[in-house]
Amino acid sequence: MVRSSLYTIMLAAVASGSLAPLQAAEIALYDATYRVVTGDNGGEPGQSGEIRQRLGRECRDWVYSQDAAFELPDNQAMAWQTSTRESMDATEYQFDMTTRSDGSLDHVQGTAVMNAYSGRAVFTGPESAVLRMEPETLFPTQFTSALIDRAESGDRYFSVPVFSGVDGRQVVQVTAVIGDPFDAPPAGTTASLLGHRGWPVTLAYFNDGGDGDMRYQVHVDLLANGIARSIEFQDGDLRLSISISTIEFVAPVDC
Repeated sequence: MVRSSLYTIMLAAVASGSLAPLQAAEIALYDATYRVVTGDNGGEPGQSGEIRQRLGRECRDWVYSQDAAFELPDNQAMAWQTSTRESMDATEYQFDMTTRSDGSLDHVQGTAVMNAYSGRAVFTGPESAVLRMEPETLFPTQFTSALIDRAESGDRYFSVPVFSGVDGRQVVQVTAVIGDPFDAPPAGTTASLLGHRGWPVTLAYFNDGGDGDMRYQVHVDLLANGIARSIEFQDGDLRLSISISTIEFVAPVDC
């Protein structure tokens, strides 16, 4: 639960149709390290690890990677490495994730395609599977862009199916409640990538269709350039606070 939800949150924290290109959102290209602080209701929180993620652009693709390593309050070590490639026209998506937790190893990889009528994801490896998707399903970077577009337009509510490839081999329904915008910090007081206005966003994740119980919920300070400045996650007694410690610009690769 924790590994897949955090991956989805970090990648999507977060289009009128599945073929719509990115609109108003100017998604930042960056390499960032996030500090992870974990805790539970029975003990004091303490710094326990970090998550590093990188979003770049190569030709007409968004190329993303994430490496995480931290300990939960029960001394369980968690680590994963993820890489994805998402076409900017949102028609193709590749995903690969390796997870190590409590001595076990799990590997998920595959590809997905989307057109105006339907979508399909193919999981390869020992547990191969094919997943059919509705045409309104968004890939992660596309979801981030669409969420920012909604926030910029003054919308307070946004709900859409999202496919990341690593969240239980399924599509999840993500419902966003967007709060009042906060101003950008004064010029020169923070890194330029963080010098943007944004919105507090609550993201609720449901099984596909959105008609079941909520799986988990997170609170994100989302900047207008797509960067999640901070994240608060709680699942039962488990609490995680995630905030940026370093960030730098990544130059795009043109073809």
